[in-house]
Amino acid sequence: MFGGGVAEGVAGLADMVMTANPFASSLAMFEDAAIAADVLKGKLPTRVTGNPFSGFAEAAQRGAPKPQTKEEEYLRTIGQNVPNALAPGGAAQRAVNVFAPAIASETAGQVAREAGAGPRGETAARVVGGLAGSAVASVRVPARRAPPTPAETFATRAKPDVPAMRQRAEEMRAAGVEPTLVDVAGERGRRMIRAVGVKGEEAGEALTANASTRSADAKPASMAAARRLTPDQRSANQYADDMERVRGQQAAENYGQFDADQIEVPDTVLDMLSDSAGRSIIARARADAIENQDWGRQVELDRLLQMPDRGGVGPIPRVSAGTIDRLVIAARERGAAFARRGNNNRARGALARRDQLDQTLEGVEGLRPARETYRNQSRAIEVARGENRLDPLSTDPRDYAAWVRSLPPEAQEANRVAIRQQILDTLGKQRENSFGALDQLTSSQYARQNLSAAFGDGADRFLNEVGARVAQARNAQFVQPNAGSRTAVLANDVGNQAQQTVGAVRQGLSGDVIGLAARAIDMWRGRGLSEQQARELAMMAVDPNQTDAAIQAIAARLAPRERQEFLSLRNAIGVGAIAGATASRPAAAEEPRRR
Repeated sequence: MFGGGVAEGVAGLADMVMTANPFASSLAMFEDAAIAADVLKGKLPTRVTGNPFSGFAEAAQRGAPKPQTKEEEYLRTIGQNVPNALAPGGAAQRAVNVFAPAIASETAGQVAREAGAGPRGETAARVVGGLAGSAVASVRVPARRAPPTPAETFATRAKPDVPAMRQRAEEMRAAGVEPTLVDVAGERGRRMIRAVGVKGEEAGEALTANASTRSADAKPASMAAARRLTPDQRSANQYADDMERVRGQQAAENYGQFDADQIEVPDTVLDMLSDSAGRSIIARARADAIENQDWGRQVELDRLLQMPDRGGVGPIPRVSAGTIDRLVIAARERGAAFARRGNNNRARGALARRDQLDQTLEGVEGLRPARETYRNQSRAIEVARGENRLDPLSTDPRDYAAWVRSLPPEAQEANRVAIRQQILDTLGKQRENSFGALDQLTSSQYARQNLSAAFGDGADRFLNEVGARVAQARNAQFVQPNAGSRTAVLANDVGNQAQQTVGAVRQGLSGDVIGLAARAIDMWRGRGLSEQQARELAMMAVDPNQTDAAIQAIAARLAPRERQEFLSLRNAIGVGAIAGATASRPAAAEEPRRR
């Protein structure tokens, strides 16, 4: 009997599901329309085909043996309710789901039969009994609920956007910053966190300490990120000094074999050296030769100094390639000195004289590689010292990118060192807990594009980290208790210091009103929280080690109530199985009476 009942219950459930499928519903609709048309024509409906997708319960009942005793009827009814065990719950709950509707249904049917209610009454009694048993199975003993966790409290009150929280966490980690719940919670969530600081002294202290720490860390962390822009950690000045030493050593090696070669100086160059500006270049080179005790060089330079104002006539002197090279250096240094003083017009003139002297050396065979190395090193030194260098924070990105491409490799590296030094110097001068320079770096499109031209992908990593540090500090400041009323406090102070002025007094009173209003709003958001709950939520919100667990718990708390869905599923299964089984049962009058 039990096995046959199980088959009938499963078949009844299948009937319920198949009858509800969309194709069967459409077929039934067309069938109903055909019957209505026959009736309107005065005909008897002849095209009743029924639902071809149902009838499983009737088939199962026809093949099952008939129960002969009350015990067998109970077994069959229990079997019919076995599908109720599909509903969720533990073993005990599943047993109740099966036995409560089965016993209630069968008992009601037996009572109705004994009372002579007839087949219809017995069927109705069985359905009502089954529903009553299903209701009993739905009853749950109220469990002692543990106090809500900080994450559950936050989820219930703030109702944050969990996907957005996860995305913010990923973005901050990609920037090299470990996020806290304060950082990922969104503005509504941060207002809730600020409210808990008003509810308890310890919570307020935790949020205030976090704000102080994050604000103090923003500048040194950003400076550390700037240092990582270049593997070379020397300052720009130290880099230039070291490059000058290397240039001198390599020049001595590369130029040595060509230094004594005598070169005929062209008329145009002699004319350029014979005026006052040219003699200043010679005098500078002569002073360097004396300083380095290069007496042979001094003699050659003295000959040039003693040369009368040629006016385009006179013999063409011959000097060594080394002496011409020293004149090139002296002309460049003279131009750089003018540039430092802001006299750009004279600087251009000195550099033009340098180029004239430089062309004189082009005729020396084998000297070009050495001169190219020297020229590139000199350019790197200029850039490192900030001479003839474009500012990445204020130059049009198109001009800056073209300028960077024009630099030799040595000067490009020097430019990166100089930019890093510029950033460090700017941040070092910034007041503590101030973000003006950091904001300029992260918000300026010129800065981002120009740094990308100089550093490549490293620029985005740097700027993203700086932006994340600033955002973290500002988020922490926002959630300090009464952060929204700090303007009021300042206004009140102004009013106290200038009580002689009516306007200042009014400003102070206005500040008091704003402060009280902000505190009242925070108190309302934190209503019902105990000091312990406030402290636990604040500690969770500022601890980056708890962020992932908090997001996961918040997501679980805000997920659809699966328990309620499962409960509805179980009731549907139970009722469907009972209805299918009772509908397939033959009329009670046609079965032999049981004792």
